[in-house]
Amino acid sequence: TAEEKEKCTQVRAECEKMYSEADLAEMFIKQEPQISMPRPAAILQSLVCEDCGEMHMESRSRRFAGKTLCLPCFGKVEQKI
Repeated sequence: TAEEKEKCTQVRAECEKMYSEADLAEMFIKQEPQISMPRPAAILQSLVCEDCGEMHMESRSRRFAGKTLCLPCFGKVEQKI
C-alpha cells in the first residue's frame, strides 16, 4: 500500500542517516584476527606439453610413455581398463 511504501522510505532514510553519521568505532570492532594467514602459494616451474606444445604448471603435468603431457592430452592417450 501507499502507507507501507511511505513508511519504508522513511525507515530507509533514517537508517541511511544513522549509518552516515555514526562513529566507526561504534560500528566496528577492531581486533587481531582469530586465524592465521594461509601460507604463500608454491611457484612451480612451467613445462611444455610434448604433444600439443602448450605451457602448463608442473603440478598439472603427467608422464606417459616417456613424455610430459598436459592434463587434456594425458586424458586423450591414457585409458584405464
